[in-house]
Amino acid sequence: MLLILDSCEHVIETAAALAERIFEEAPQVHILATSRESLRVEGEHVHAAVPAGSPPMTPVSPRRRRWISRRCSSSSSVRSPAAAALN
Repeated sequence: MLLILDSCEHVIETAAALAERIFEEAPQVHILATSRESLRVEGEHVHAAVPAGSPPMTPVSPRRRRWISRRCSSSSSVRSPAAAALN
């Protein structure tokens, strides 16, 4: 059986205690925990993951840029992330 504990950094102490207890009492269970820091428990094997990064930004065509500009100027109180990127 595989148990996945995701984003443990928010509850690192609780996740570590849970993983350690399962490790001791249920040796047939494998645990995959994701966290920005290790759990520091017996039997832990740490594998550092390389950040995936973000996809390259797609260039905005002049036509699309004008459309975004017109849409944002018609409602000056609302600024979209796309409009902010144009400035």
